Amino acid sequence: MALLKSTTNGGPVADATSHNDLLDKLIDFLTGVSTGTPALPVNERWAVMKDDTTSVAGERFVYLEAPGYVLNGANVNVYINIRTYSSGVEAKNWEIRGAIGFSDSIDFFNQPGTNTYGHFYTLQDTLGMPFWIKANGRRFTIITKISGATYVACYGGLYLPYATPLQFPYPLYVGANSDLFSSIWNTTSYVLGNFYDGQSSNVNRAVSSLRSQSGVWERVYRYSSSGNPATNSLAGIIWPYDNGNGGNTTGYMYGINSGIAANFYNPLPTIVYSSGLGGNVYGELDGVFACSNIDNTAESIITEEGGTKTYMVINNVYRTNEASACFDMET
Repeated sequence: MALLKSTTNGGPVADATSHNDLLDKLIDFLTGVSTGTPALPVNERWAVMKDDTTSVAGERFVYLEAPGYVLNGANVNVYINIRTYSSGVEAKNWEIRGAIGFSDSIDFFNQPGTNTYGHFYTLQDTLGMPFWIKANGRRFTIITKISGATYVACYGGLYLPYATPLQFPYPLYVGANSDLFSSIWNTTSYVLGNFYDGQSSNVNRAVSSLRSQSGVWERVYRYSSSGNPATNSLAGIIWPYDNGNGGNTTGYMYGINSGIAANFYNPLPTIVYSSGLGGNVYGELDGVFACSNIDNTAESIITEEGGTKTYMVINNVYRTNEASACFDMET
């Protein structure tokens, strides 16, 4: 794993100044132009298949390929595509999609095996945006801090399936923090929710998608527009966030500090499962964990109880009264 932090966070690269600037910084990190601590190893670096700034005025389409892994002597590459666009004055966003391949002759929305729903990463262009990027040759996660208190996060790449590569050869997960094209970063409603605890404004959309063993894309979200838990839908759900307590749980049911020391917690894996179609437990999001927000604040660096591994805590977008997420910060 490699970690890149921007200058506000003690890293070597300037804070992002726009949604396109953040994309440039991601590309430079993934391809090895800029380095974190440590740098992404050469054999784990990504490639830019295409960077299209001309086909649609005011929009940009970047097609990324990760080395993935080796299966039966052949490389299984990972394909993540990102579109940047503006909608109105405030919406300066990304749309993130996964695919099973790349074709130069096909547009962004119809790449081979791409997911059905767009997932939108809500950014802005008016202020510096501190960020953290964690990546390997299989996936990346990004946390961006906006206007001092809002944390938006996205995920692109493979998750960790409860299966062997032969049993589940392409476990892809893509997610951002909104299912609406026109969302803006400072919305305070169910429209925004990070990829691990996502909200949904419509039962036909979602903030994240998971590619199932059969190659079908499943929606992943916790609440529909009614505000009720989506536990009986066909959509994927992420444990332990799906707890039926609405949007205001403190997370006291899990990962509680047991009193050994103030900064010790028990982060739990984020497990994607489905209650529909007979049920399925797919696997875990790579490097993403759940933890209690009791005696905890955003950007706290916590240590797992009885160990030395460190994690950084973030809020779910603007929310401070919900269970927190934490990201593996080991380098």
